[in-house]
Amino acid sequence: MKTNAKTLVMYYSFTGHTKEMAEKQAKKNNADSVEIKESKKRSKWNAYLKGCVQARKQSSTKIDEVNIDFTKYERILIGAPIWAGYPAPAFNSMIDMIPSGKEVELFFLSGSGSTAKTRNKIKKYLSDHHIKVSKYMDLKS
Repeated sequence: MKTNAKTLVMYYSFTGHTKEMAEKQAKKNNADSVEIKESKKRSKWNAYLKGCVQARKQSSTKIDEVNIDFTKYERILIGAPIWAGYPAPAFNSMIDMIPSGKEVELFFLSGSGSTAKTRNKIKKYLSDHHIKVSKYMDLKS
C-alpha cells in the first residue's frame, strides 16, 4: 500500500471511547472519518443485555444511512467497542457495507480485550465477506 494513500476511519461508539480513539487515528493518518450510528438509540440496559447477545451471535443492526465511495480509499480503518467478547452489532453492519476484496485494519476498545478465539471468529466473519484483515488492534478503554 502507498504511504500517501487516501485513508478512511469508520467507527461506531456507544460511550465515546471508540470515538476518541477514531478521532486520534483520523488525525494521525490525515484520514476522512465517518461515525456510524444505530438507527434506534440504545439505552445502557438494552446495550448490555440485547446488544451483548447480538454481538455474540455476530448479528448486524440497523444503522443510519451513510454514503461512502469506497473506491476513493486504499486504506480503511474500522473501530468498534467489544461487547461480551465480540464487536458491537454496528460493526457487523459496517462490514456489510465494505465491498468484497477490500483490505481493512481493525481496532477494538474494551475493558478486557478479546480472546484469540474471538479474534479468529472476527477474522473468519470478514473472510466470509471476502475482506482481508491487515491489522488487528485490541485497545483497553
